[in-house]
Amino acid sequence: DFILGGDEDPDHDRDFILGGDEDPDHDRDFILGGDGDPDHRSEDGLDGNEEEELKQIMADYPGKFDRRGPKVGVFRPKFGLSPAKQQKHDKTVIVEPCETSHEAKVQPFNEICRNPSDGTTALFGAKTLECPSFKVVQQSCDFQLRAYNEGVWALSSMDLQKDYEASYREARETLQKYLDGDNSQDVQMENTAPLTTVSVSNGFSTVKEAYLAVFLPAFYHTNTPQPNNSNVALQKEGMQLYYVHSFGGPTPSYDNYKREFAKLASVLGPLSQEIIWDTTYINEYIAAGGKEERHEVAFRVMAS
Repeated sequence: DFILGGDEDPDHDRDFILGGDEDPDHDRDFILGGDGDPDHRSEDGLDGNEEEELKQIMADYPGKFDRRGPKVGVFRPKFGLSPAKQQKHDKTVIVEPCETSHEAKVQPFNEICRNPSDGTTALFGAKTLECPSFKVVQQSCDFQLRAYNEGVWALSSMDLQKDYEASYREARETLQKYLDGDNSQDVQMENTAPLTTVSVSNGFSTVKEAYLAVFLPAFYHTNTPQPNNSNVALQKEGMQLYYVHSFGGPTPSYDNYKREFAKLASVLGPLSQEIIWDTTYINEYIAAGGKEERHEVAFRVMAS
């Protein structure tokens, strides 16, 4: 905050010329104020040491298209942020994986599914739906590694130009019409559970594709009715592994989903090389009676 050699320079009364033979720093190998000057401040207001430290931080913080696995305890990066801004955005989520997020308990499968895969028996007289079958490979608290059996799913793409609620509603109506007879056999198929939202992102950046998917009744896995609407696609899946976290309560808010995905990601941190991080799954089990008390977030395991 002073001019070298000026009246406010504490060395104003020096008896040598800066850079001259009598200057004790005469043999310096940098230009005063230049990049090599240890007191040099960059355009960002950082001195040399701070600038090097920032470079090291950014070297350890991959760009938004290179990042493949979330930090432990941190939810997915916010869409569209540069690495520098992302560093400010990321907030560590205090995660206790087995802590119950909501007062309501997770609705058990035998109240929703007529073919529950958790070893229970469907409740007599309950209005249950057919659900995809799976085997629990591992379990801890409300976290499971599931091996889903092969099956056929109907998918409808969600319009990313519209808000989420509108695109979800439109995709759901399209799938419901297909199940109700808008298909090549004019056959009406009963509803199943869950409704699954699939989001595919650009390496944890902007969502590039989103689908709403519904499991078809097992009876139609062969000789499957073809959709009349081009916005409905059929997809046959072989056995697949998913890491799934279940929780209860009313319809979750965006922040609720963030917390539950953060819990699942924190548990899976050591397995980051096995997980397809850029695709997320949200399963909503809606019982025939209209209650919605079982929610699931999931990541898929890479095929070996």
